[in-house]
Amino acid sequence: MTRSPGDAALVLALGVAVALAALSIDLIAPGLLAIRQDLAINAASAGLTVAAFMLGLAAGQPVFGWLSDRLGRRRMLRAGLVVFVAASFGCAASRSAAALLGWRIAQGFGAGASVVIAGAVIRDLFRGAQAHRIRSRVNLIYSLAPILAPALGSQIVRFGGWRLGFVLLGCCGGAVIIAAGLLPAQQDASAAPRRQTIAAPFVAVARHRPFIVPALVDALGFAAVFAIIATAPLVLIGADRVAPVVYGVLFACMAVGLSAVAAVETLLIATGAAGVAVFVLLSTLLLFTRGVVAVAAQHAAMEAIERSVGVGAALLGFTQVAAGTLSSAIAAALYAPLGSAAASGTAALFAAAALAVWRAGRRGGLVDGQ
Repeated sequence: MTRSPGDAALVLALGVAVALAALSIDLIAPGLLAIRQDLAINAASAGLTVAAFMLGLAAGQPVFGWLSDRLGRRRMLRAGLVVFVAASFGCAASRSAAALLGWRIAQGFGAGASVVIAGAVIRDLFRGAQAHRIRSRVNLIYSLAPILAPALGSQIVRFGGWRLGFVLLGCCGGAVIIAAGLLPAQQDASAAPRRQTIAAPFVAVARHRPFIVPALVDALGFAAVFAIIATAPLVLIGADRVAPVVYGVLFACMAVGLSAVAAVETLLIATGAAGVAVFVLLSTLLLFTRGVVAVAAQHAAMEAIERSVGVGAALLGFTQVAAGTLSSAIAAALYAPLGSAAASGTAALFAAAALAVWRAGRRGGLVDGQ
């Protein structure tokens, strides 16, 4: 189904839905020290709150993607967001590390619905250049999260405590539940065979090379960026002794690259410390180029799918999370001996892998060479 362009309310709702996952990491990150002190846990346990969320996010996307193909996008989006809201308030009320980690897994699981269904809805409602334009606009809204969330999170911890950040996330999730009403009433379950096994659509989409090549390019590009994101607090706050509030400003400067390129791409589609300084500048360049790759690769992957759109969006998101988790683990393991070079080296490795996959796909005629 094709809709006329300019549905700003729908684009805003989808952008905020996608941004919930990023907000759940970037808004909470400045409060990790406060969480450690309040719950009397070690640094490793506090850091696991991010890993727990990513675990839930990885698990939630395939589940809600598959269910949305059968039970409808709007219904499953609201179901996932109910889990997200409940888990956010559960995090705020946690009195132990175990409780917090459990609620963070549930929070990530619920957030998986918003990420995967937003991507599927774009594919359902728009095609071709129009879909590319809408996806770029949604990405522009999403890119505001890493710009604003770290600085906002720092102020929340300073004046309201770390629990307030989770309360705010719950309120954001509630707002998206209401905004889900903007999805068309008939934008529902696909015509996927009801008697096929759960694994069948996943296998079919994963074996579809016009989908999997751009999906891998997108995932490897995300992994390059996530290596930077995961080690940024260590580089900017730890080794170089930058204050947490300044970290929020520096991280926002890095994220501006992603936001700027999303704005530029939207227009194009419409018309057809020394160590800190180097780290921020290189990271900004990486994030800027990531903005180009992300929208184009995601668009190409989703355009290649004719059926099981929710499953395709789920695989697209799942490969991102898996690759990002791997790259952040590598960068973290190499940080002690290499310092900030661990982040840049890991990012370069995954960026080179993305380029190699793209070139292989281009030679095989699976991606557009233009």
